[in-house]
Amino acid sequence: MKKTIITILSTFTLMLTAGMSAASFSTQEVSATTVLTTRSSDQYIANYYSSISQSQTGTALASSLESLLKSERNNSFSYNSLQTSAFQYTDVDPLRPNGGYIVSFYSGTPVNGYSGMNKEHTWPDSHGGGKIDNDPHVIRPTLTSENSARGNQYFAAPPNTGWDPASFDNPKYRGIAARIIFYGATIGKSAGLILEDVGRGQASGTGNRMGKLGDLLIWNLQYPVDQSEIIRNETLDISLNYNRNPFIDDPSYACRIWGGTNANTQSICAASAIAPTAISVSPSSASVNIDSTVNLSVNVTPSNANSSVTWSSNNTSVATVSNGVVTPVNVGQAIITARSTVNANIYNTATITVTNDPVPVTSISLNKQSANIVLGNSMSLTASVLPNNASNKNVTWSTTNSSVASVTQQGLVSANNIGSATIIAETLDGGYKAQAVISVTQEPETTSIRGLFHNDNNTNSGGEGGVNATNMNHGLATSNALGFGGTEVISSLVSATQGYFPRSGGLALGSSSNSGSLTINLNNSYHALKVEAYFNNAGKGNTVSSITGSTAVISSINGTAGTAYSNPTDATPYVVEFVEPTSSITITTSARVALVELVVYYGSESTSLSDAFAWADAFLANTDSACLNQTKAAFEAVWPSLTNSYNALSEDAKIIITGSVAYDQGNAIEESLARYRQIVSKYQMSNFLSISGLSSTNNSIYANNNSGFVILIVIVNVIAISTLVFFIKKGRRNKYYN
Repeated sequence: MKKTIITILSTFTLMLTAGMSAASFSTQEVSATTVLTTRSSDQYIANYYSSISQSQTGTALASSLESLLKSERNNSFSYNSLQTSAFQYTDVDPLRPNGGYIVSFYSGTPVNGYSGMNKEHTWPDSHGGGKIDNDPHVIRPTLTSENSARGNQYFAAPPNTGWDPASFDNPKYRGIAARIIFYGATIGKSAGLILEDVGRGQASGTGNRMGKLGDLLIWNLQYPVDQSEIIRNETLDISLNYNRNPFIDDPSYACRIWGGTNANTQSICAASAIAPTAISVSPSSASVNIDSTVNLSVNVTPSNANSSVTWSSNNTSVATVSNGVVTPVNVGQAIITARSTVNANIYNTATITVTNDPVPVTSISLNKQSANIVLGNSMSLTASVLPNNASNKNVTWSTTNSSVASVTQQGLVSANNIGSATIIAETLDGGYKAQAVISVTQEPETTSIRGLFHNDNNTNSGGEGGVNATNMNHGLATSNALGFGGTEVISSLVSATQGYFPRSGGLALGSSSNSGSLTINLNNSYHALKVEAYFNNAGKGNTVSSITGSTAVISSINGTAGTAYSNPTDATPYVVEFVEPTSSITITTSARVALVELVVYYGSESTSLSDAFAWADAFLANTDSACLNQTKAAFEAVWPSLTNSYNALSEDAKIIITGSVAYDQGNAIEESLARYRQIVSKYQMSNFLSISGLSSTNNSIYANNNSGFVILIVIVNVIAISTLVFFIKKGRRNKYYN
């Protein structure tokens, strides 16, 4: 049968109008690999399996399916390239299919790229899986730890001996795993792959067998086809020109082939053959906005009847349905039908009305609530507007002090002068606000420390004299073992995976096939600005995936953040700078690479900005009671101590305070200025901050308007500040304005 190929960028739907014949379909060649997220139409799937007799069962049906699938296969894959040729399309995160995330089998954990993952043989090689280990339907991307936990055990439900695919708290993988194994036994039938109804642990010598068949049949019935299976099936078939998995298209094939194997399988499949006498769909009617979805479910009578149904829409131009999930297309009404797969005469419907009403914004948040930026640098803030389907998610950006930190309408913040400012993001719909406190600091004169990781320089490494220490934590508990000679800069809190000292010298991260990582934490008083790392290939010659920190990276060896370093040598360093000073450094490799030297450029924490924030906090705390009392005497009681504490500050700290803008909803400094201005104006207190523009007769010098902005303070003298402050986060206080 010639395959009909349809592609629509990220999703596709093959729609048939009543009476349209298969011959009227249009054919469009796939020009590029795309991720397909929508199940093919019932008619397309029926055409695909038109050569399969409905009366066939057992081995005859398995043979027919094997022949069909191989005839539909117009592409091939190599085992070593599956992560690039298949997984990035077939195993994407269903919630963000074009976001570059690959989902780990068993746990469903989304991973950006393929970092920390390897290939899971759902049908292990030790049980004959090598006969089909180039098949992307069978090999799945899995986190290394999850793959290791399963080993080569059969799939089986407790208390049977074997591995439960729900071991990582995601039960749907029972059904997914079952349909993969059924596929493997079908596509590998001629090669001798068979299923047996027993459970086995780490067993060898089982030939080409897998199981436990009875549990697999139960899981296939209990857990319906998942969206991730639909993505794999459609993308492999239509986008990658491969064959389909028939057990995803029609799970009943499993019982038709293996239901008669023994008394256990007969009992399991007999129950699945009980036809319902009635079906109800919930909800029976629903109104859904065009940019949302609605989930439908079914209940059957009697309760032990087969609840498997096929879904269809009478008006796919208004709404489509896949596995009970209704997706609007246009405004209008559609009737969604759920029809029993056992008795097609038993069905029920739901009426779906599609509207196009505006969806209001309910909240906004920023990816950071506070940040430090070195003078002259910039960083991006990202606003998240909820709900995700809000009709108007547009945001305006503003700053309380553009002379300190300016912001573009794309959220790019630039550090212009020393001090603090509040960046505000406000939704056009509803006027919801979120803000981030930005502290701008002077770039310091940095100091560096060099760590050497050669065996002969690490007396506590366990690798002295060329002896391999394969324990990944061996010798990594002290800073001396890290090659930093017990310095106070580097913390003793270090974690590593696959770490050991090989004969070639250097701390090896990773093994010949697995990734590795090393995290080095700095002590509380120190934070890294830049690192230079020197590597050698430790006999493997693979790739340093990344060097990251607790803050974002702004540049690396070629000026692009996060760029990998392939086949490193100890002659060329991998250099990384950070947007903000970082408290930890993590080095990640794709396989075995040895860290030879690490140079950390760091600064120690100083006090100018922290002193300014501390004074502002104290000012707010000491005037709270006076604001409640609203008497001049109350302010006169605390004013001398506030004056003295301010006068005791360094000139740099004073510049930060007076260079900020009064804003009653901003950070502690901005808030204290707003309160200070009103107190001085209303109660004629002494102006010890020497802020210009204050008048003892003007009781409205501070204005709290809807926008929250106030008068800009003119800075007369700017004094260069040569100190650096890291990670100062001040929460807002309750305010009492009189």
